[in-house]
Amino acid sequence: MLKNEIHSVVKYIIILFFLGCSIVARAQYPYEAFSFGGKTGLVALANLEEVMPPAYRMWDNIELNSRYLIVRPRPDTIIVFDKMTAKPLTGMNVATIYTVTKLAGNIYLHARKGGKSVLLDSLLNERMLLPKTYDECLDREMAAGYFYARKQDSIDVFRLGKEKPERLVSVRGTNLTSAASYNSPDPDKVAYIIYGGPATYLLDRRFKISRKIDSAVSAGYQLYQLINPQKEVYASPYNGEYEETIPPPAPGAFVPLGNITAGRISYASAAGPCKLTMPEDCALRSEDPRHMLVYKSYIVKKNGYTSTMMSDDRSWMFVLDEKNCRALLPVKYQEELGLKVDAK
Repeated sequence: MLKNEIHSVVKYIIILFFLGCSIVARAQYPYEAFSFGGKTGLVALANLEEVMPPAYRMWDNIELNSRYLIVRPRPDTIIVFDKMTAKPLTGMNVATIYTVTKLAGNIYLHARKGGKSVLLDSLLNERMLLPKTYDECLDREMAAGYFYARKQDSIDVFRLGKEKPERLVSVRGTNLTSAASYNSPDPDKVAYIIYGGPATYLLDRRFKISRKIDSAVSAGYQLYQLINPQKEVYASPYNGEYEETIPPPAPGAFVPLGNITAGRISYASAAGPCKLTMPEDCALRSEDPRHMLVYKSYIVKKNGYTSTMMSDDRSWMFVLDEKNCRALLPVKYQEELGLKVDAK
């Protein structure tokens, strides 16, 4: 039963970033984002009145910083709402679904301008104009100060500069990975690998091509063979499914308190000062007061199995103001949900 429940929750975990900013930063803005039934709106913090009804799907939201809520009503358009005014600022074309990227510890919005990719900072100022339109920009597994941009079957590697990024490498390929994962015998000369194209490229620590191998590679064991030709490597025939394990609750996780009383259940975290009480057919999933997800659950019995499922259209997401022990959710939704927040 728990396994099925977790499968339902995972869908929401990947989009929780749209609420991801600190309580301290929120205090200076009079409006905050919330969601109901998988769609996002804005609430006034002064009186917890709804100022923008839930209208945009959560999975089309982009959280760039605490001041702006960015939504995407269409694949090629975004609308920026300012939490100071609850009014939209502007719209712009979005280059790709990978709209937010983190480079050297900074968060950028990846947008399109004049047929080229541009990275905007958290105040929506243009910071980097790239030479062409890319599908995504990443610095995963790369040394600090470097990133790569991919467009279909080509990869460009850049070094961050004071004014603009410097392009170091431009080759055909679909993946870039660290050679450390494949036991590189010479980490200075073979530090990174670009593969997935007609050839495979071995790069040194400064992203200079140290060797080009005219061989297409698509699997990990093939990469291992290329950089360790003296060793014999076999592909594993196992293709089964792994048993899923349920980790223990994180220290900040909200867990049920005691038994159900009068049809109601309470949740709290070990370190937090607040307690949330709701009807017993509701469930709370959160490891952080910035990311509170409450949903109506229901039981499904099929083929002798019983599962607890999450109702997508009866779900609420909001920020918990721990200083004042209140949910930053419009009052009408709290009443509909039957939610009560108190000090422990």
